[in-house]
Amino acid sequence: MDAWVVERRTLCAVEGGQVVAAVHLHRYGAGPEVGQDYRGGGDIPWVLAWPEHGAAAIALLHEARRCLEAWGVPVARASVRLPVPVLGGVADAWPHLAEALQQAGFRAEAGPDLREAVWGGWLPGGDEEAPPPLPGLELVRRLTGWGDTALLAVAGGRAIGRCYVRTDLTDGGELPALAGWAVLEDLGVDEGWRGRGVGTWLLRHAIPWMRLAGCDRVVFAVGEAVEARGAGRLYRRFGWAPLTRLQKAWCAEAEGAGSPPGRA
Repeated sequence: MDAWVVERRTLCAVEGGQVVAAVHLHRYGAGPEVGQDYRGGGDIPWVLAWPEHGAAAIALLHEARRCLEAWGVPVARASVRLPVPVLGGVADAWPHLAEALQQAGFRAEAGPDLREAVWGGWLPGGDEEAPPPLPGLELVRRLTGWGDTALLAVAGGRAIGRCYVRTDLTDGGELPALAGWAVLEDLGVDEGWRGRGVGTWLLRHAIPWMRLAGCDRVVFAVGEAVEARGAGRLYRRFGWAPLTRLQKAWCAEAEGAGSPPGRA
């Protein structure tokens, strides 16, 4: 998506020489290379503020909405897409950001994929690998183009389950606080094969693979609908628990001439 951006703008609120809130904006190109949902549009990829400076965040968000309107974007959309794993939304752990968005006229968008739970915890010790739960089921490991390892459950020559694992989250050492963490990028089993232990079997192979790479903790995001259908019960069996919940998308109509003035 970054290649689609033709203009960026960052608005900052400064008090006493300290940045207390900031909002970043993207304007996307209108060419055919830009995805249809973004073509000619714009959004707010992140908003950050200290909890005690909610008023500054609200003022910046109003100004951001006016910037988007000047760019010809009729609906302002906002999220928090930080350069760290799984935090692709406004976390419940940051209620001041949700309050600022609401006060600036944004509303949380509804949809089955727009609420996620962030799960995590320590990797279990010991030998977690297990024999396949079904006759003829094979495990295949592959490296992907994104630096992940794909663990595939293959039956009859076809992958019927998959688990993607990323074991270096430090971005070449630039994010040292994430050393030792792994991410489960995706865990899924095809319909018709679910409820037969395939997902559990894949995780029992993924855990020693993550430990082999020097990781002792894991974090991952799962849609709340998937969590409720049984994924939550599976993850709890490995000792993992939800850490926070994310609202992935917020939107607001164009402010127009009668909008609150705000100060940025």
